[in-house]
Amino acid sequence: MSKIQFFIFSLVAAVLFALISLNIWASQDNRKLEARIQGYQNELNAGRQAEQVLKQIAQRIAQVALQDAAMREMMVVHDFKATVVVDGKSRNVP
Repeated sequence: MSKIQFFIFSLVAAVLFALISLNIWASQDNRKLEARIQGYQNELNAGRQAEQVLKQIAQRIAQVALQDAAMREMMVVHDFKATVVVDGKSRNVP
């Protein structure tokens, strides 16, 4: 093996080592990003579940407010508005 061949092989080996190191670093960074994204997705899913529950609670409060003046007054004080379907007709509460 001549000096030129040795130099070329050494250079190729150094480049390949750099590329492998870069690949390892990128894969570790990718795992960290995947974990962060999964955390964000979990938060969004929890928010969606809570949104559904809160909508149901709002509907129940509005239905009670149709019959209870104190509940209706509480809705007015806290500027809470909802739409309830009563006998097939939409009704705004309060």
